[in-house]
Amino acid sequence: MIWGYVDIHKLHPKFDIIYDNFDQIQKEFREGLDRLQWITWSDDRAHAEGSGYVPVGAPLIGLKSELQEQLPAQKHLWDWEDGLVATDNIHLVPTLVKCLRECGITRRASITKMEPNSKIPLHRDGDPNPPDGIVMRGIMGLDVPTEEGKKCYIMIRNRPKKDWDVKTIKDRSIAVFQPNNIHGVVNQLNGVRYTLCFDTVVRFEDFPDAVRSCRTTGVWANLD
Repeated sequence: MIWGYVDIHKLHPKFDIIYDNFDQIQKEFREGLDRLQWITWSDDRAHAEGSGYVPVGAPLIGLKSELQEQLPAQKHLWDWEDGLVATDNIHLVPTLVKCLRECGITRRASITKMEPNSKIPLHRDGDPNPPDGIVMRGIMGLDVPTEEGKKCYIMIRNRPKKDWDVKTIKDRSIAVFQPNNIHGVVNQLNGVRYTLCFDTVVRFEDFPDAVRSCRTTGVWANLD
């Protein structure tokens, strides 16, 4: 298990490209918001077991070779280029998609939203890990309201310390973690919170120290 959060620059050294273009990315998102195609992640087992919460997202791009991760969005996907599939949403946020590709974030990326005064209960995501590494999930604040005394935050279990690593979600914030780990999200705000959600992979050969304690790579891998 990889506990806590991982520095995005260790996985994607060019990630500052997104920060440098954030104002334009946010502008395009706001202008295209009413035209984005949203879907529910209806096959998400982690959320289907009585939590009452149904994740909603606007898919952007993904690797064609990893179509099992794109199943809820499959009817919206079409073959694009360089081994990628895409949805029509990419035309509404072209700067974001361009920056993602330049950073090397292509396994799966979408825009997600969370309703006001809501929460995603503690859960583990069941995303399958590749045989040579571990899927990591990134959550970046794309358009998050500000409100005095209230916030949106994500919490990740840190079992070695017997506590929780908590990070506030706001514009430009980034949280990268192993989704097999227990985590939850709380939105105390009175407005809808929008984030960029993407997957990437920690390869064993590239990060031997980070993954030296991992035992297996099945669907419910590295859990205890």
